[in-house]
Amino acid sequence: MFKSINYINFILLSCIFFNNIIAMETEVSNIQNISELPPEIKLEVIKNILEKEIKDTVKDNNFIWYNLIKNVYQQAAKLRLIDKDFNALVQAELYKIFFGLLKSHNIDINNLDKNGDTALIAAVQLGREDLVKLLIRLGLSVNRKNKRNETALMYAAGKGLENIVRLLLEHRTSIDDKDDYGTTALMKASFNGHIDIVKLLIENKANVNARGDHGRTTLMDASEQGHYEIVKLLIDQGANVNAHDVWFNTALMEASFHGETNIVKLLIDQGANVNAKDDQGRTALMKAIDQEEFDENIENTVKLLLDYGADVDIRDNNHHESALDIAERLNHKAIVKLIKEHKTKQINK
Repeated sequence: MFKSINYINFILLSCIFFNNIIAMETEVSNIQNISELPPEIKLEVIKNILEKEIKDTVKDNNFIWYNLIKNVYQQAAKLRLIDKDFNALVQAELYKIFFGLLKSHNIDINNLDKNGDTALIAAVQLGREDLVKLLIRLGLSVNRKNKRNETALMYAAGKGLENIVRLLLEHRTSIDDKDDYGTTALMKASFNGHIDIVKLLIENKANVNARGDHGRTTLMDASEQGHYEIVKLLIDQGANVNAHDVWFNTALMEASFHGETNIVKLLIDQGANVNAKDDQGRTALMKAIDQEEFDENIENTVKLLLDYGADVDIRDNNHHESALDIAERLNHKAIVKLIKEHKTKQINK
């Protein structure tokens, strides 16, 4: 049955595999090519290797799902290097064997690891759509949170994994859940610029006006990061352009501070209050000016704010400074000139 290899030789071969799988790449030519083994023996080799990986990684349930799953894939990759015929077997049987071994070692796939993460979150972190599918089939809840109250959907949305996001949504994942910082999946996707996922989440009724800790909104995050198309999409879907956080910062202030001129224009065109003040009495114009590093984008933003009616005479609460005072203090000569020219035009009207 085993051709010229008897069972004892197979055991020795397996030992060489899981004692030093890398060394096997050179040793294989001196023993007998693993490709000559029948499929059932190849599967036994896989099982032995995975069992060793589990024993080495899992001690008193003190393990990390991400590391365990990643190591399994690395071992599978090494098997493919040694014998290309292993590929089909590994693809078909790897998970079945792996999770069977976990069960035999009394490891519940629903358990959190020592970092407080779930197996499903680890699969998403690794970008393994196939493993995500299997875990869902095995009954793992798509809404199970880690100790930071993060869900698999949040990770998938933040990493831009559209297929996994679709898969999780198909299994009725809670779309507006928040982590310990009040962040939603939509916020993560928007912050990182994943517009296709933003569209997908909105199509599935994600709340575009959800608020994170301190009252931050998705629109604020997208404006801060300069994601114009996402900002436009959020506004089209009803995002409040004048929403503010607990410090009364708005999306317009975020965009102005970061010199996102196109977003500043879009927000004002859609009704953002150009003279709204934060809790220190500062406006978007003041925030744009009040920074040491200054570039052409900031200058263009200041020009735009002035053109759209930014009040240069507003003074803040703490230092009683105006926009001109700030520009002079920081020696922003181009801005000083802009503001003075603007004031002259206003007087001459």
